[in-house]
Amino acid sequence: MEMKRKKKNSEQGSLNPPRPPNLPEEFETKIMGEYGGTRIIRVIQKSLSSTDVSRGHSRVSIPCSQVESFEFLEDDEMTLLRKGQSITVPLIHKPRRNGIPLPLMETSLEFGQWDLHKDKNDIHKVSYQYLLRTNWNTIVSRDELKQRDTVQVWAFRSAQRKLCMALVEV
Repeated sequence: MEMKRKKKNSEQGSLNPPRPPNLPEEFETKIMGEYGGTRIIRVIQKSLSSTDVSRGHSRVSIPCSQVESFEFLEDDEMTLLRKGQSITVPLIHKPRRNGIPLPLMETSLEFGQWDLHKDKNDIHKVSYQYLLRTNWNTIVSRDELKQRDTVQVWAFRSAQRKLCMALVEV
């Protein structure tokens, strides 16, 4: 039995892949204390691309193929996103000034879904991505984010069951 388990894991890659860091205590304290946060879920850990920090694009992409769990979304929210609508979410993040970390703050962003058609001749070849946009350039500037920085996006529910998010630089 143990041999089968090891074989299966070895086919998927390393037996002990590195685990992403947990939510920092400062964020957890704010989420639990000020928001009455529940259902805290890490959505993604990614390295920021050039387009993620480009002022002209003004958004960060969250490829659905890299989302760790979709349980952060309610069914009605998924329906809204699929219809091309967005959800306004408060995003907790840690700004900096000249590299010096400042207290956590909240900025409102739009969370949406983008259907990227891979092949103009085949409408069924689609790549889905979530996006955080509207005020994203403010986050990039305030948090002094750069290409290749590793970030995590976390989702949680406020005491009023509203979708909220946190951005953590790793």
